[in-house]
Amino acid sequence: MLEQSSQFHAWEIAMKKNIRITKAAIWVLTAVCIALCLFGPKLVDFVVQREGHLFAGVLRWWTILVTGYGLAVCAFLCLHSLWVLLSRLERGSVFVRENVESLRMIEREVEAAAAGSLFLGITCLVLMILVAIIVLFAALIVRVVRGAFEEAVTMQDELDYTV
Repeated sequence: MLEQSSQFHAWEIAMKKNIRITKAAIWVLTAVCIALCLFGPKLVDFVVQREGHLFAGVLRWWTILVTGYGLAVCAFLCLHSLWVLLSRLERGSVFVRENVESLRMIEREVEAAAAGSLFLGITCLVLMILVAIIVLFAALIVRVVRGAFEEAVTMQDELDYTV
């Protein structure tokens, strides 16, 4: 019994460390997103110098800028949802419905980013199709994790009512 308690304590320490590292990464990614938003028009100027795809000229410039800001909104929302989820985990609330809902929101936000990236890939920048595929893969991973959490919450609820 003492060994199990020691193992749980080690797991808890490792979990809190991982949460702190992830929260630090969220701060860095938020700063990067802010910088990208501030330099959005200059970045679009740089990108449109390259060969276009379906859209050209001013339409291409505005499509990249507006869609880029839409993707930034997805990123900010996703980072916020992840922060909320991590904060709950940090407090010890693991298998609760709120975490399932946070994961569902993250999944939707990542799917929206995949759709925006695919749109940019089709209309303006072929390389964004690769980004869309990678982001869609991330959405699938979040979907699997959400499903596991959902099942764990159901099992936890049944256990709580049994005792």
